[in-house]
Amino acid sequence: MTEIIEFNNNISVDACLNKIIYGDCLEIMRTLPDKCVDVVITSPPYNLLKSSGNGLKKNTKCGKWKNAAIKNGYAEYDDNMPYVDYIAWQRECVAEMCRLIKDDGAVFYNNKNRVQNGLLEDRGEIVKGFPLRQIIIWKRSGAINFNAGYFLPITEQIYLLCNKAFKLAQGANKNTDVWEVKQEMKNPHPAPFPE
Repeated sequence: MTEIIEFNNNISVDACLNKIIYGDCLEIMRTLPDKCVDVVITSPPYNLLKSSGNGLKKNTKCGKWKNAAIKNGYAEYDDNMPYVDYIAWQRECVAEMCRLIKDDGAVFYNNKNRVQNGLLEDRGEIVKGFPLRQIIIWKRSGAINFNAGYFLPITEQIYLLCNKAFKLAQGANKNTDVWEVKQEMKNPHPAPFPE
């Protein structure tokens, strides 16, 4: 079982290896030295409670997602930030991730475009200006759409941010930039990553 440790400012990089560190991601990243991480794989909260659709609302019956565990938020984070604040927060996170990766390191940053008030919120603005090498499309096996104004979205973007020296493992370049990976089912988390 993976060890979970509470964050404090005295944790060394070595003490973080093969551990889950519980704490605020920005606070933790800011304590780590430059270029100390090989790879970052992350999927931030999508700000789902700040939604113009009928799928999820905080402290209500949650629209059509009545049993969604997210309705009470993720621990201390309520997933309901004003859009400009969400984008600014995520850009701060991406800046720290890019500072932390080694010269041959990479960040795989997963996020999802959303339609709000009838218009697309393009998450690409989060990574604009950072060393973006490729956008990988994660094709999920299904989704739910409560809005008749647009087609059922079954893809998410994985932004590959990396330094110039980054190279894929031998033979990995034969894979395409569309990844068909089924999402996890029967998991207590509302949006678990597949193993």
